[in-house]
Amino acid sequence: QKKAPAKDVTLTELMRPSPVPDLGYGKADAPVTIVEYASLTGGFCGQFHTHVMPKIKTKFIDTGPAKLHLRPFAGNNLDAAGWLLAHCAGPEKGALLATALFERQQQWAFVPNPVPKLFDFAKQAGFTDQTFNACIREEKKLQALMVQRDNAYKRFGVDATPTFFINGKRFQGASIEEFEKAM
Repeated sequence: QKKAPAKDVTLTELMRPSPVPDLGYGKADAPVTIVEYASLTGGFCGQFHTHVMPKIKTKFIDTGPAKLHLRPFAGNNLDAAGWLLAHCAGPEKGALLATALFERQQQWAFVPNPVPKLFDFAKQAGFTDQTFNACIREEKKLQALMVQRDNAYKRFGVDATPTFFINGKRFQGASIEEFEKAM
C-alpha cells in the first residue's frame, strides 16, 4: 500500500485510539499536544531525548502548557522489544523506562549481545527474568506495535524518526529553539 504524503493532520485524527496506548508526560488538559513517533534504537531519537527533550520537558511539559504522547515507530526487533517492555511496565514506569533506553542507547542498542543489557534496564523497572521473557514474547502486543507503525506510515506519512506533530501540525524541528517557535 502507498504511504500518505507527509502532511498536517487534525488533532482528532491523530488522537484516535490506537492499538498501543501512548506513553508520555504532562497534564491531560494541557492546551498543546505534542505527538512523537520514535525509535528506541534510532540514533537521532537518542540524541533528541538526551539533549533536547529534557529542556522541552522542563520548559513546556512540567510547567503545564504542553503534554507529550510518545508513540513507538519500531524499526527492528530490538527496538520492538524495548517498546514492549516500556508498555508492559505501565504508563508511568513505561515512560521512564523509554527515557532511560533513549538516553543510554550506547549501553544496550549497539552492543554485540543486546538482550542481557536490555534486561539490566528492565530489572530497574521491576522486571524479573520470567516477566521480561513473557513481555518480549507477547505476540499480540508485538502485532499491535507493527499495526501502529504501519498506520503512522500510511495515514500520517511518518517515514523517519523522530517525527513530531504539534496540535496536529507536522513539525520537523529538533532543537529547543525550533520547538519554542512552534509552540
